[in-house]
Amino acid sequence: MKKHIDSLMNIMDKIVEAMLFVVTLTMLIAGVLQIVYRYLINESLSWSEELMRYLYVWLTMIGASLAVRRKQFVTIEAVYNLINKKSKTAGKVLTVLAVLMQVSFFIVLAIYGQQLVVKNMAATSPAMGLSMGIAYIALPLGGYLGCIYCLFELYDRFVQTKEVQE
Repeated sequence: MKKHIDSLMNIMDKIVEAMLFVVTLTMLIAGVLQIVYRYLINESLSWSEELMRYLYVWLTMIGASLAVRRKQFVTIEAVYNLINKKSKTAGKVLTVLAVLMQVSFFIVLAIYGQQLVVKNMAATSPAMGLSMGIAYIALPLGGYLGCIYCLFELYDRFVQTKEVQE
């Protein structure tokens, strides 16, 4: 069971990392094009800033879920390590509380993000004419990914640890 979940999570990690790479690369290219057009051609691209803004939202939402997976919320880990040294039970309770708060946040993000996508599917962005629903899909996607990663965090800390001990 552990091998299947680990391999599934590794595949999911690779997909999320690839998405983040493509988004970052696209932002970089759009930014460089804007600079080239503005300072070398003396023209301004009407769509580049809008594209970079929407991609920044995608980067943030998807990146936050991956940060949960990699345990890169430093303050949560620092507090956990401090409390866990004094009491393993308190450390486990803190972990469950922290993950439940994160899951709650990601569920709210997914639900309201989904509603935002549906409401704005017909609206278009001013410069690119892109459906605003597509720009907002990052919110529920980040919410769902965050939920999956949070649940895996609970599995990783409790279920997998028991399997290794037995």
